[in-house]
Amino acid sequence: SDLIREVYREHNPSKLETVDTLLDKYVGQEQDLYLMICKKYGVRAKDPEGLGDMDWLNTAEEQLARLIESLVSVVVLHGSGLQADDAKRLAAWEEVRPRPPPSRLSHRFELGALPVAQAEQLVRGIHGENNVKWRRLQERCDGAEVKAPVSGMPAIQNRDRNNSGPTRALTVTSNSGSKKGRE
Repeated sequence: SDLIREVYREHNPSKLETVDTLLDKYVGQEQDLYLMICKKYGVRAKDPEGLGDMDWLNTAEEQLARLIESLVSVVVLHGSGLQADDAKRLAAWEEVRPRPPPSRLSHRFELGALPVAQAEQLVRGIHGENNVKWRRLQERCDGAEVKAPVSGMPAIQNRDRNNSGPTRALTVTSNSGSKKGRE
């Protein structure tokens, strides 16, 4: 809280009176809150927990996007049953190809097999109070389409087999062929 007050004191003194309210709202997420405020005001974050140099935060979003793209690629290749010889040929092709091929990657986490109470709890956790967590997830997944059921929706309670109506799954889709999807 002292670090947050320090940033506000220097960059936006009118916000000083809201610090306690913010801390109450973000209980358990104080460091994330501090880092968000530092980013907003272009302040280099101090290292309150002695974790070392925090310069990595400047490129963290960029690195995370590359990591997620790599992980999605691995999941897709693993799920396709790719054999070792095929993987070697694919790796050789990756080295010489002129640009990434357009591809739409999607992963679907089905909630229909879960007990209703467990699915409902998971959905509430994804959305958070007043959809705060859901909005934050949407912001962090810029360039990807993320869909999830809404808490209390009939799709979780009524598990019809025809898969019509609102989604009963958490779905993440990204078009890695577009610049926005690769970010």
